[in-house]
Amino acid sequence: MFVVDDNEDFLALARDWIASDPQLCLAGCARGGSGGADMGVIGTVNGTRITAQEYDQSVRQQVAAMRQQSPERELNANQYATAQDRAWDALVQNALVEAAIRERRIKISDQEVLDTLTKDPPAEVLSQYRDANGQVDMNRYYADLQNPDND
Repeated sequence: MFVVDDNEDFLALARDWIASDPQLCLAGCARGGSGGADMGVIGTVNGTRITAQEYDQSVRQQVAAMRQQSPERELNANQYATAQDRAWDALVQNALVEAAIRERRIKISDQEVLDTLTKDPPAEVLSQYRDANGQVDMNRYYADLQNPDND
């Protein structure tokens, strides 16, 4: 199990190790690891546990996003490795942001989030709604925003 406390060198090593052979990592986690580690936990960032299931879901999301950008082509091994790197980086970044939010006791209401997503959606979110011509499909975005079953 990894413990990461804002040490970027260690973070890079951990990410590279997991990206180099996620099946090995996930197999080790399924057995519960060693030294009494929590079953399924593959990393800890400032006390926030990252599970194999979260990592797998994040990789799947990255792969889906890459396939959506180039639906006519199969992903190669390098692209899968990139998806794995991005997935791990996203999980670590999310854990660090959540820790900073807790530490600073930042609170935001559901209405504030909805207002921002409705009136000034982040470019990162809108990038998922680009059509074949590169234009943002705002109708699709707003439809998804209204659907509570979407993640």
